Order: sequence, then structure tokens, then C-alpha cells
Amino acid sequence: MGSRAHYVVMQDGRLGLYSSQWGAYQLELDLLPGPELATPFARRQREVSSWMWEPDCEGACLIDHDERRLLLFCHCGADRSYRLAALWFGDARPYLAGLAGGVGL
Repeated sequence: MGSRAHYVVMQDGRLGLYSSQWGAYQLELDLLPGPELATPFARRQREVSSWMWEPDCEGACLIDHDERRLLLFCHCGADRSYRLAALWFGDARPYLAGLAGGVGL
């Protein structure tokens, strides 16, 4: 039971892998404040050394400071927060238009 999520943080060439039993339920909301707050939040989750079994993972994010990129998936549908998360680093990449429903990017 739960809403399991992975948080991956890439910064200065170092990769951190974290997991939360309940994180996928509101993953997009936890990321909305931007990388300055979302990165420490991700690092406060349980640090893990391996990926969870794929069918159990309901959400995940990559916070990549080196490439200035955010990638995520979760069950939030066409929620507007996708657009806000895509603009974290000031770079709304074209492939995120599909995630955001193609509106307002």
C-alpha cells in the first residue's frame, strides 16, 4: 500500500537516489517551489541504493542541476503544475508540451 515515488538528484556530477512510501500522491506539488526547495526536500527522503520494482513506482522525478532539467512522471494528468515545474530553470523544452497538454508553454 502507498503511493511510492523515486527522487533522483544530480548535482556536481553526483547522483543521489531517494524513495518515499507516499511521495507520488502529490509529487508535482512537492516540486512546484523550484529546485532551491525541492532539492533539499528530495534529499530528506529515504536514501536508497537501488531502484524499486517498476510496477510499484507511481511517480518519479529527476532534479538535474548539471543539465538544468527537471523530468517527472506521476498521476496528475493535465494539471497546470506540469507547466510550472517545466519552467524551473527557465527552459521549457518542447517535449514537455505533451505533458502539459500543450497549453501555455
